[in-house]
Amino acid sequence: MRTTLQSEKGMALLMALGAIVIIGVLIGGVVFVTTQDYRIGGNTVRQARAAAAAELGLNRLAQDWNLANNQRQVGNPLVISYTAPRGASAKVTVTRVSGVYFWAVSEGTAGALGSQATTQGNTTINGNVTVNGNDAPPASWTACGPNAANVAGAAITPTTTATVNGSVTVDGSPPVLTTLAAGDTNTYFNYGSSNYQSIAASANLTYAGNTQLTGVGPIVLGGVCQSSVIPANWGEPTHASPATPCESYFPIIHALGDLKVTTGRGQGILLVDGDLNIAGDFTFDGVVIVRRGLKMSGTGNKVSGRNQLVDVRHEARWLDDPHGQSMESAQFQLKFADGSERPVSIRVLPTKYFLKGGLYGGLNGWFHGDERGKLYFEHDVWDLTDAHTRQRMRTLADQVVEVRDGDEVGYGIIEYGVGKGFGQYESVQGHPPI
Repeated sequence: MRTTLQSEKGMALLMALGAIVIIGVLIGGVVFVTTQDYRIGGNTVRQARAAAAAELGLNRLAQDWNLANNQRQVGNPLVISYTAPRGASAKVTVTRVSGVYFWAVSEGTAGALGSQATTQGNTTINGNVTVNGNDAPPASWTACGPNAANVAGAAITPTTTATVNGSVTVDGSPPVLTTLAAGDTNTYFNYGSSNYQSIAASANLTYAGNTQLTGVGPIVLGGVCQSSVIPANWGEPTHASPATPCESYFPIIHALGDLKVTTGRGQGILLVDGDLNIAGDFTFDGVVIVRRGLKMSGTGNKVSGRNQLVDVRHEARWLDDPHGQSMESAQFQLKFADGSERPVSIRVLPTKYFLKGGLYGGLNGWFHGDERGKLYFEHDVWDLTDAHTRQRMRTLADQVVEVRDGDEVGYGIIEYGVGKGFGQYESVQGHPPI
């Protein structure tokens, strides 16, 4: 018996096309995963470089300190900038708070950086965000009257927690004001002869809770500005010459619950009964009142300006440790420029990290953050059973602490040391500082 194979024309072509589709999907998946890994890796590297730049700033501050700065007035900040390797930088702000005490804050930056806000609860800010309390007409607005007095860029309660990720700019007079008024309900709902309810009742545009808007922008038909809820027309904050129809449209916008806005622009008055989440490239010129939480996110972020610390009082307790100065606990009373005070307590935990391995304080002529060339690599092996090695390597340490600020508890590290002749802690000066 003989079998004759039948022709199956086109099967090879179909199989080839199927293979191409599968390979294309695989390649697309590989490209996506690789791109995500690259971005995550780049962000991690920039974070590490920024942290190293901030540490370099603190190290260089002590190394380059000018004794004439000891005569600076209390509360008068000194800003010193340092350049770190590979484009990173550090800005160190030093403020004399009282007597022989100086408060130093180092801000490290690496890579590209990306109406007044009053907050009562916790605030989270991410991305390319600018908050400005200085009164000035928006760009291209030519019909505005004289400028009013400048106000704080942000007003917060003494217990507000602000979480900032990236590059956010806060300006004003002062940039950030800590005040009890930010915790008073009347601050948010009464405005001269008006209140929140009366303004909400006059709203031109009303949105249900959990509304999400994308691409807010002016809508013009036949040369006339159109009032539109969705798609959303919130006016035209970018004024031009000749004027466009929506420049004179200043709507009152009322969200009955949570509202999320992604990209676009608008002007007028924005009232949000719930949470407001602004993501992406969005611009709004006018008054924004949010009754619950405010979150702004995008790309790049920085925060500058704070309620300035003007005085610190402290009382530390020390262990009798002949191997080095060892703190047991401490109480700090912080006083700010607006007259408010905050007590902070510290409980020192047993764990210490000795930092000579990171070249903190210098080792063999090198300091943390110094450039030693691309892909430079070396290591040391230390015999910690040797008394001389321990003495040499323990000259700078981070000690783990528990910190209590009101009802909040956190964990971090502390560095400390008492120099010879300081009158408040004479007993511990018999032991070497760490």
